[in-house]
Amino acid sequence: MRTFEERLSPIGEILSGIVPNAYHYWRPKLPDPFVVWAEGEEDGNVTADGRKTEQRLTGTIDYYTKTEFDPAVDRIQNGINELAGTTINYTGADYEDSTYLIHHSWDFWVM
Repeated sequence: MRTFEERLSPIGEILSGIVPNAYHYWRPKLPDPFVVWAEGEEDGNVTADGRKTEQRLTGTIDYYTKTEFDPAVDRIQNGINELAGTTINYTGADYEDSTYLIHHSWDFWVM
């Protein structure tokens, strides 16, 4: 079974290549746009001979921008979608009145 790092590092690398301000778990106080991502919980696994041989992890990606129809949204979705063994689902966008930012969200699953 691949390590957490082997499965999750490519997600961070893709996001960092799209949005310079990309952070795992949290972000320091920096200007927008920025993206924050984090792994979540186990969501299924494959077993053989009574042992776990593969583990599917969940996670979230949150992108914050002031740009309407920001092209980074498509680049994030397409970049993660290209990763082998990874699925991404866009969960929506909200406008945050307190920060004046558009908040795009995805859930992802990685084997």
